[in-house]
Amino acid sequence: MHRLANRLGFCLSRRALLLPAATLLLLSCGGGGSSSNPAPNPNPNPNVISVGSGGFLFSPSSLSVKTGATVTFSWAAGGHSVVVGSGCTPGGPVTLNTGVQNAGFSADVVMPSVTGDVPFYCTPHCGLGMTGVIHVTQ
Repeated sequence: MHRLANRLGFCLSRRALLLPAATLLLLSCGGGGSSSNPAPNPNPNPNVISVGSGGFLFSPSSLSVKTGATVTFSWAAGGHSVVVGSGCTPGGPVTLNTGVQNAGFSADVVMPSVTGDVPFYCTPHCGLGMTGVIHVTQ
């Protein structure tokens, strides 16, 4: 009996130590709860438009930005261009005509200091609906 009591005492002592340690471990791992330090944004410029991602389209095809913001066009696939203009005709409040580029290319354009829409298109695929618009707001 004394041997059993020592054995139980030892087991209880070990359990008594393991329970707080396990609790502390779960709390330090976050336990799936929210964190006060969110993961950093891998893309510091949220104003990025992917060119040719998923076919003959811009993603997103519509973007709202503030006046003076920089928008980056990033080529996901080759054989595409970006031209500012509407109706498959160049022209608009800013000038951009990249020519046809390959995947990995990027181009930045600074939005005007006035509000309004900046339409754009891909020259080879405009007739297929590869168009988009940037809404410039205050």
